[in-house]
Amino acid sequence: MASSFGCLRPTRTLVYVGMNSATRTWVFLTAMMMLIIVGSQTIGGRSGLLWGVSLALTLNALIFLYPQFRLETFFRGKELEGSDPWGVLKSVKVLSAKARIPTPKVYILDTKCPQAMVAGRSKKAARITLTQGLLDLLTPDELNAIVAYQVASIQRQDIVAHTVAASIVDFLMTIASALDFVFKILSGAKSSNKTLQSHLFSFLISPVASFFLHLEIGSSSYLKTDKLAASWLDDPKPLASALWKLHSYSLTLPMDVPLAMAHFWVINPITSAGWRKQFLIQPGMKTRIKNLMGYYPI
Repeated sequence: MASSFGCLRPTRTLVYVGMNSATRTWVFLTAMMMLIIVGSQTIGGRSGLLWGVSLALTLNALIFLYPQFRLETFFRGKELEGSDPWGVLKSVKVLSAKARIPTPKVYILDTKCPQAMVAGRSKKAARITLTQGLLDLLTPDELNAIVAYQVASIQRQDIVAHTVAASIVDFLMTIASALDFVFKILSGAKSSNKTLQSHLFSFLISPVASFFLHLEIGSSSYLKTDKLAASWLDDPKPLASALWKLHSYSLTLPMDVPLAMAHFWVINPITSAGWRKQFLIQPGMKTRIKNLMGYYPI
């Protein structure tokens, strides 16, 4: 049965955009590439310069192609088309018009874990991914609020920063995993070993990867996106309620995703302790709800 999403305010000035994430991201990328090239030339002269330029171009290509060759492969959902029983496509269309962005495609992941994410290298290439569990568990108003959050992420171009951060973190943690694998073979450790020995290089490299993640994104961007999404709704409470529900379900019904992709989701799916907690970049639920409602709990 079709859900009605009729809780949108008239268009208002977007006061939470400020300096968008894309501008900060391109400044960060330019500085990083220049550092790689200059550093390589300093260390290796002309041959070092050649290797530096090659590495910089490789990283740029990785970042550009990351959504297609990593995200869309790992989270391969079914595109939502036609008349859907939840009214999601109608909500996306209305909110996209309000945000003045191209209407993104919507994909549904067949999993009971209630989650939502948006990814893409630009506003035109953005795609929203919702899980079946989220569609089944949220009320129509809460679902509309989560869609508003995804659209706000696109409008603020958070997706650009998220893609760049994921590419760098994934690159570093892939190297760490490869080194861990080699080390386990050489040391004779069992593949099922959960001790530090089985994740030694991941443990050592994770602070560097986490540093880039926090430098590129920052927890404040989630609070700004929450506020922008709430500004399109009659009442911020459905968004606060939806975030609270998703947070609660993430503790009992967690979604297994790579560390490099955890920041894409509206609620971070990382629940394990130890060094993995460095990648918990989303603000705490108390902070997010107080940011929306002005008080806690709801």
